[in-house]
Amino acid sequence: MLMELYTHFRRPITFAIRKALEQINTFEAAKDVLMQEHFVAPSYLIIAGIKRRQACVITR
Repeated sequence: MLMELYTHFRRPITFAIRKALEQINTFEAAKDVLMQEHFVAPSYLIIAGIKRRQACVITR
């Protein structure tokens, strides 16, 4: 409960990355989930898929 109050009910980035890696099967779906997530702090996420041209940088 304290963490939610401190972070204004936003999730630390590590939890979002873990969720994406464990539960999502495609690059596009993982990219969409990570782009929609609200993080605690400003950050850069660099993600890449296994196929050519599957890469992006998400900034927050």
